This record gives sequence, structure tokens and C-alpha cells, in this order.
Amino acid sequence: MEKRKLGNSELYINPVGLGCMGFSHASGDPTEKSVAVRTLREAYEIGYDFFDTAESYTGVNPDRTISYNEELVGEAVKGIRDKVVIATKMGVSHTADRSLKLDSSPETIRRSVEGSLKKLGTDYIDLYYQHRIDPKVAPETVAETMSELIKEGKIRYWGISEATEEYLRRANAVCPVTAIENRYSMMARWYETIFPVCEELNVAYVAFSPMANGFLTGKYTPVTKFEGSQDYRASMPQYTEEGFAKAKELLDMLTKMAAEKNATMGQLSLAWMINKKPYIVPIPGSRKIERLKEKDDSLDGFLDKMEQLFIQTDGKEKYHHFFHKKENHDLQMLMSVKLCETIEPYMEEKLREMNENGITRVGNIPLTASYMLFGAVPVLENDGLSTAEKALGIRMIMKCILEA
Repeated sequence: MEKRKLGNSELYINPVGLGCMGFSHASGDPTEKSVAVRTLREAYEIGYDFFDTAESYTGVNPDRTISYNEELVGEAVKGIRDKVVIATKMGVSHTADRSLKLDSSPETIRRSVEGSLKKLGTDYIDLYYQHRIDPKVAPETVAETMSELIKEGKIRYWGISEATEEYLRRANAVCPVTAIENRYSMMARWYETIFPVCEELNVAYVAFSPMANGFLTGKYTPVTKFEGSQDYRASMPQYTEEGFAKAKELLDMLTKMAAEKNATMGQLSLAWMINKKPYIVPIPGSRKIERLKEKDDSLDGFLDKMEQLFIQTDGKEKYHHFFHKKENHDLQMLMSVKLCETIEPYMEEKLREMNENGITRVGNIPLTASYMLFGAVPVLENDGLSTAEKALGIRMIMKCILEA
């Protein structure tokens, strides 16, 4: 499966990244350091090249020492730093009652980036997120500080976690945002309203909790017990009896589809996501290498299977359930032609109005309308162009035709 370009950056990664949080934080006692480092390294060896961590991902080891997630990631990528993309975050600390303390002041950002660089054992961070929006600090202030860090070479690109449209637009106007990292899964779809903004601004959508903290794998039941004070899943709403009841229809559907397609429920969840939009990168987390491979020897094999899960054939042609996929090229072309044919009468009417108002002097109105519409189709079908470039190209075509 082809690599995905992270937003406006020059970073190319596999379509599924690895959320590393669980090795240290929120999933029970931290994984023993040597085991965690070995698992992370094995993840790279089977194809994972995008590792997501954070300054605040910490836990308490049995010997009462602190497990710093960034240190685990840094240790795992020694000797291969230039072959992986590391994302980390700042601006959040956890209080004793698990609530979040937010601080995105310029001073804190600078102090945090130095700490992260040291723990990761690197002299640059590929993608540096504001972990949560701090209501005390304007987005422009955060963006300006990130811009300075980029110029200084400490970070390459920056992003925002749990971004809203207004905040993203304001921050992006000061320093282009490469990615947002928001919750997204079959159960959590409220951020789909920000998809058009991501497309407009060329921002990647990195999806955390793509399987609803393991819920969509089907491995847990209402009687599952999460032990220990460091396992946050015990307090998550989906793991209550009410949560299971609300999700029953979805879980039943996934169970049925998984049996039909000879796949796991987790595979279906990820396949649904990576096929939905080309700029979405889910970052599932697991502490077990077997789950990262999902019975395949490599990530490539797993991704190829994910892509095929939503392809079907009618005996003659291949069709993909998601319209934008390359398997639907002929269907896309047909739709484009039908759309042009539908719009053509309205375009002719508009050209007549423009002639009457002295804006244009079009001789053959039907032919001109046809040229303007059908000339745009190759531009629309060019996957190498951004949305903004396509819009500019279409405007240029129309301008040239009208001037001629």
C-alpha cells in the first residue's frame, strides 16, 4: 500500500502509525523497559515508521521509578532515527485525580521541547503537537512559538491535538499546521465536520483511539475487569453496561462482517478508516507484537489486506465501497461527465446573463459552456493537485476560454 504524505510536510509514512502511550500510561502498569523497547523495535522491523508519544505519557513502575514513554521510543529508534517519523506533544500534565493541567505558554513550550529532545535522544522532532488547547493562550501565540522552533531546527513541523475549526484556522494563518490529532473511530465520529477544513488547508488527520481504546476489537465484555489504578479503561463510558448496550448493534454488525470477510473486528475498524479519506492516519496502540502484525508477517501485508476488505466485484469490474478510491476511476469519470451534463444548461443561462450585462461577448454559448465544463474534468481527476490548485486551474481554463 502506498505511503501517505502528512499534510503540507515532506514526511511520507505508512497509512497506519503506532500509538505508544500504552507502554507507559493509562493501560495498567508500564511495560518493563527492555520488553517495551524490543517490541517497538520489532514494530519498526515489520513496517511501522510513525511513532506517536507525548511528554505526559508517564507511569509508575513496580519499583516506583517513572516510566517515560519518550525515553522508550528514543531507545527503540537508536540507529534508525532517519528512517522513522516521531511525533510528540507538549502542554498537558496529569493531576492526582487524572484531570488535565493545561499550559501552552511560550516558556512552557520551549522548556518542554528541550525535555522531549533529551528523552528521545535526538536533536529534532518531526512533528510537535500542542497536546490540548489551552484557553489561556491564543492560538496565534502558540503558532508563533512553533514557527520559531521550526526556524531553529528543533522541530520540523507542528500540529494540534483535539483541534477545533476556529482554533485550527487561526493557528494555521500564523504558521501552517501539518496535522491535527483528534479522536476518531466508528464510535466517535463528531470530528468529521472538520474534514473539509483539513482538505482546504492540506492538514493531515491523525486519528487516536481508532478502535475506541480496544472496545471495537471485540475482545472485551461487560464483565471484563481492568485492574490497577493506572488502567484508565475502567472509567471509560464504553466499558460500562450502558456503553455495551448502546454499542450492541455496531458490535453485532462488526462480528458478522468479520466472519464474512475472514478478518478480525480490529482489522475491519482500521480498514474502514484508512479507506475513508487519503489524509487519515490511524495510530492504534498495542503492547503485543502479535496484535501489531494481526497474523501477517509485515505491516505491508496487513495494509494490503485492509485495502482489499472494501473491494468487491460484480464479475466484470472491481468496485470499492469508498467512492474516491482508485478502483472506482471509471465510475468517477462517468459521474464527472454526468455532472457536467447536468450543470451545462445552468452555465448557458449564466453566460447569456453575462452577455446581456456586457460582461462577456460570447458568440456560441452552448459550445463555450461545454468547453468550460468538460475542460475542467482532467483537472478534477488529477490526484497530483491539491484542492486549491484544482480550483486555480479551473478558473484559468474558464478565463482563457472566455477571453478567446
